[in-house]
Amino acid sequence: MASSVRPRPGLAKAEGILALMGSGELTSSMVEVHKALLRRCGPRPLAVFLDTPAGFQLNADEISRRARDYFSRHVGYPLEVVSIKSRDALETPEGTQALQRLRAADYILVGPGSPTYAVRQWDGTPVPEIFRNCLLKGGVLTAASAAALTLGVHTLPVYEIYKVGEDLHWAPGLDILGTLGIRAVAVPHWNNAEGGTHDTRFCYMGRERFRALEAMLPDDVTVLGIDEHTAVLLDLEAGRGTVHGVGKFTLRRPPYGPSPQPTERIFSSGDTFRLEVLRQGPELDAEGTCAAPREGEFRGDDEKGRPPELREEAPFRDRLRRLESSFRESLDVRNPHGAAAALLTLDGLLWRAHERGLSPGDVSQAREIFREWVVALAQKLALLEEDKTAVLAPVMERLLELRQELRNRRDWKTADALRGALAAGGIVVEDTPHGPRWRLR
Repeated sequence: MASSVRPRPGLAKAEGILALMGSGELTSSMVEVHKALLRRCGPRPLAVFLDTPAGFQLNADEISRRARDYFSRHVGYPLEVVSIKSRDALETPEGTQALQRLRAADYILVGPGSPTYAVRQWDGTPVPEIFRNCLLKGGVLTAASAAALTLGVHTLPVYEIYKVGEDLHWAPGLDILGTLGIRAVAVPHWNNAEGGTHDTRFCYMGRERFRALEAMLPDDVTVLGIDEHTAVLLDLEAGRGTVHGVGKFTLRRPPYGPSPQPTERIFSSGDTFRLEVLRQGPELDAEGTCAAPREGEFRGDDEKGRPPELREEAPFRDRLRRLESSFRESLDVRNPHGAAAALLTLDGLLWRAHERGLSPGDVSQAREIFREWVVALAQKLALLEEDKTAVLAPVMERLLELRQELRNRRDWKTADALRGALAAGGIVVEDTPHGPRWRLR
């Protein structure tokens, strides 16, 4: 396949972090990941959100607003929107200013949209070089969903194949991974189950189509599969990668195709591996930081290595009981990632039940359990709000007494300042005929 995006030499002294997210970049599962990456950037880093991948969408500005609000409310740090919706925007004064802010950024977040659209807009512009320089100077480039797809030597035309019905093919990628010595394609949404009754794993391609797509790749290209709500952090200075979130990171090596059996390595959340594993694929890892290579058929084609709750040899109801135990335990210890992992696993289990033709009664039971878990999670969140109220009550009682003392002394300015400070912290104070009362916003 010919590519108009020319590979560049590797970054010999790159010191930054490349973060690949399978999805969920603006959800609770990635809050702590964003915080940790920002801490890596120094005391007051410039964090920006680049909107190009969704630039053609009518809701592009809404996506940017959500990203900015998410960082403000949940990450606790300002995120500046750098708007380059198309390459034509670079010819405007606003586009020139946007490029300047992108160059100055210590933390760059790029997310959802169309990978092929993004590559078309960026190819031949300064943007790919800015991405590389961000990593070279020790910054963080976080690419999620569609943006992650753009960073390989090839990118997957998801919309064109899944929605429009074009023939299977790969499009040119930016090959940012190639500058790090990693010749690969990044595939987010690896464990997607949105199809319900049809296979949407492997970024909506499904097993059969993705196997055919793999067969089209050159023999020296590796597939990096990132589960949803999962991040793979490639620390270039330390020479190590780590997996965070609720899913797994899958490394697949040639030979691909329907008959050959590619080598596959699976890394779970918390696992660490050397970056050389991605560059050269050594069979042995001297430091023991990498999971043993797993030989065998395509994951999902058989049951080797699957978690116990998904293995077909175990009765369906036994798998449900194990999952329920994991979910309840996660709620008891307030482990949101564990609870989310159990819900996502049950979602995948339901999809496989349809695929295997399980009895409607068992499927109905599993769906009812899924709904019960969603309600249980909501109730737990409500209880957490009650816990906050109980903890704050003694403090608020004294603060309201202090405010009343200030009002009795006619020190209105200080009393109003106290009320304003509480409001800024999310606590609303209301004066009523029966005295002041407070509530969490």
